[in-house]
Amino acid sequence: MHRETLESSAQVILGPEHPSVILILDGLASLAYLLGNGDEAEEICRELVEQSTAAMGVEDPSTLKSLDFLELHVKADRNLEDAE
Repeated sequence: MHRETLESSAQVILGPEHPSVILILDGLASLAYLLGNGDEAEEICRELVEQSTAAMGVEDPSTLKSLDFLELHVKADRNLEDAE
């Protein structure tokens, strides 16, 4: 619930493509991952990639970092599923 409130408030006040919103999403994705919420982290990462690409372009370092982070989450989830 706090995630949705923080995310929506920042997007309404600053706009979805504002660099601060992108940083907030990055932090939320990291936190979700660290708390073991892989599905939520992946969802946030996908949104992060979309907004970062729209705001800064596909070759911007922030966008590339977001893509790397998404790939990390997807691979980690896949490895956990394979291990089970």
